[in-house]
Amino acid sequence: MENTFLCLLPYKEDSMKLYERLSEVFFLNAFPVVKLPLHVTLFYFPASTNVINQKIIRWLDRPNRKYNGALIANTEKIASFAKNGRDFVYYLLLKSKKIFDFNHELHQVCKNNADQSPFIPHLSLFYPQRNLNKKEIKNVQKLFQDIKSISFDRIAFARENAGGISYISVCKI
Repeated sequence: MENTFLCLLPYKEDSMKLYERLSEVFFLNAFPVVKLPLHVTLFYFPASTNVINQKIIRWLDRPNRKYNGALIANTEKIASFAKNGRDFVYYLLLKSKKIFDFNHELHQVCKNNADQSPFIPHLSLFYPQRNLNKKEIKNVQKLFQDIKSISFDRIAFARENAGGISYISVCKI
């Protein structure tokens, strides 16, 4: 099965800082899985079709898109989403009006194809193979505590399947 989504990609410098911190996560005995590249999902498409893909590519190519220029999101804390009663993914919670505005605009563009899940701006960090204990969570919080904000300079239309993540289209914000 293939998932398609629109996402924000961090500046190279911020990505390198995040990857450096993530390398420390591997010392946890939670056997984390990291999906690369790091990104913030703006909009997820439950069903991908050529019509939707073309609509999104046209939206990305619009020179007068409402939000031009780099986007900076403040970081809040490390949190996790649960699935089937266990930790599914640990993420860095982000705060940014621009990210919410992007998501809202995309809901307008893709009215009938919108994912109905609540939108929580975040940057997924890793997928643990087991629940982390309190001490491990505290250690992960410490690893990322000095990262107060993340800058994004590109928006990508991406697909994910068993082979990983690949890009359909990427452009500057």
